[in-house]
Amino acid sequence: LIRGSITETVIKHSAYPLPVLPLTYTIVSLQTGLDPLWTNVLLGVVYLYLLPISVYLLSQKITKSNNFSGAFLLLTVPLVVVWSIWYIPQVHALMLYLISMIQPSLFLQFILLLTASLSHGGIALLMSLILFLLWITVLEKRLHVLLIFNITITTIYIVYTSLIYSTMW
Repeated sequence: LIRGSITETVIKHSAYPLPVLPLTYTIVSLQTGLDPLWTNVLLGVVYLYLLPISVYLLSQKITKSNNFSGAFLLLTVPLVVVWSIWYIPQVHALMLYLISMIQPSLFLQFILLLTASLSHGGIALLMSLILFLLWITVLEKRLHVLLIFNITITTIYIVYTSLIYSTMW
């Protein structure tokens, strides 16, 4: 970017073959007119607001209770607050997963799941397990569709990255 840089940020990182997070930061920076450092601050603040809200909405959807304590206690965890100021793909993927679970539209859910899976493969595997456990306990048809979407996307991502890394060696 012309106006500035975030230190130690590269577009292509060996651990993440698809640069979803740097592209997201770049697009937000260009659209808002902010330099990348302020974009990082802006997305960190958005993360701090979205995380407890999405956890509350998701827990309300699953348990059908209006209890704010889980969302409030989440902000007392030091790592949750520290993660808001760093450039971490796991946090980006986790937020996209949480937001996708409360979306009413299947199309938006698919786009968010795709972006989250491409952001971090480890979180994609973890969310497949969590979606499977939620599907078993809640027995909601919609979670079944999310689980199928996530398993399909994660499988394609694992095959793609395995093929890329096998050709590098």
